[in-house]
Amino acid sequence: NLSSTQNILLITGPNTGGKTVSMKVIGLFVLMTYCGMPVPCDSAVIPYFDAIYADIGDDQSVVSSLSSFSAHMCKQAEAIRNATSHSLCLLDEIGSGTDPGEGEALAISIMNELRQRGTMAVITTHYNRLKAYGKRHDDILVASVQFDLEKLAPTYRYLEGFTGQSNAFEVALRYGVPKSIVNYARHLKNQAKSEEDELIERLEKQLNETQLLKQELEEKLKDVEEKEKRLQKENDRLQKQKEQLHSKAQKEADDYVASVKKKADAVLKNIRKNQDH
Repeated sequence: NLSSTQNILLITGPNTGGKTVSMKVIGLFVLMTYCGMPVPCDSAVIPYFDAIYADIGDDQSVVSSLSSFSAHMCKQAEAIRNATSHSLCLLDEIGSGTDPGEGEALAISIMNELRQRGTMAVITTHYNRLKAYGKRHDDILVASVQFDLEKLAPTYRYLEGFTGQSNAFEVALRYGVPKSIVNYARHLKNQAKSEEDELIERLEKQLNETQLLKQELEEKLKDVEEKEKRLQKENDRLQKQKEQLHSKAQKEADDYVASVKKKADAVLKNIRKNQDH
């Protein structure tokens, strides 16, 4: 959830982890609200936007002489030209489709412009510098989606405040890319990493593991609390039943004592009557 001081949601994480789906759901829910349709959530506060600009997916075209990058730039340029502080921008894989260094720099520059303009935006990325940029600014909410490497499927778990890894090497291995190729790719990546990059990567991994453990503990705690509620409810029921049985037994005992007393009184009355004669 974006706070009152945050305008940009930066979603990171692996391919097929659910970043684009999350973005599409946000855009769809906004439009559903404007059409008067209820959105399937417990509660939501959706601002009124003067326009919604979206760059989602790949619209490369041979007919229009548009490459993947050109198609992205066409839509993103329109958003940058027209977006106001009351607009919403949905930018998927910002700066992708070109030289990574240039694409990363362009992505940071575009996001910086949207920040300065006060435009609300949802942006997805794999770029590490863009993740670091998001971490440095309080008006950007950094979040990640998680991916189950065993099942090769998204978990649809959304973690606020944490950046996610792309897991490209693990996914490549699971899809059959030879291990020697993946290992060499790891070697090349590690050569290019600075000490700061390694520290950030280790920290993010530890934070993600801690968050997963926290979620697991919260789920277990929730189960325990639910079981405790059920046990308390059952205990209340048994206590009520006990009280009802006690009341019933007490009434039966009182009725029996009254009956015996009545019979005893009748016998005594008879005895006194016979003594008088």
